[in-house]
Amino acid sequence: GSGSGSGAGPDTPDGEWTVSPGETVFVGYRVQETFAGSVAERTATGRTPAVEGTLTVEGDTITAASVSADVSRLESDQDRRDSALRTRGLETDRFPDASFELTGPVTLPSAPARGSTVAVTATGDLTLHGVTAPVEVELEAVWDGPTISVAGSAPIEFADFGMEAIDI
Repeated sequence: GSGSGSGAGPDTPDGEWTVSPGETVFVGYRVQETFAGSVAERTATGRTPAVEGTLTVEGDTITAASVSADVSRLESDQDRRDSALRTRGLETDRFPDASFELTGPVTLPSAPARGSTVAVTATGDLTLHGVTAPVEVELEAVWDGPTISVAGSAPIEFADFGMEAIDI
């Protein structure tokens, strides 16, 4: 149907939405690395485009959401770091899958309006390194008619997921 704004997509975001692969679709990490004998720090980042997921919206509520990623496909700017993650830290050779599952509904400030950014906190179970633990994910989402764009992050402690920090 047609609505306000671009006229494309449904009149409301109600229903189930599915992750579509694309250049802006990824799951990743950001971690502070210490190097040169603890003299300096740098931020290391890595991403995998191998992401699947669904999101269900009913009026002003996200009733369900799940995202899974193939973390064995994480890539950063350093082959050495990527290689280390396969057998240490995240151990992606042993634990290639990561996932997030919403554990309760998320109430939005109001029903989504086309083109408006909505910021919410989602509580769910993160499975990483073969361990499942609760996390709170800060999310920003925009529904523009044909798509819902979602970006989010959650700080985690390596120890909560049975991982040790690695030096590369």
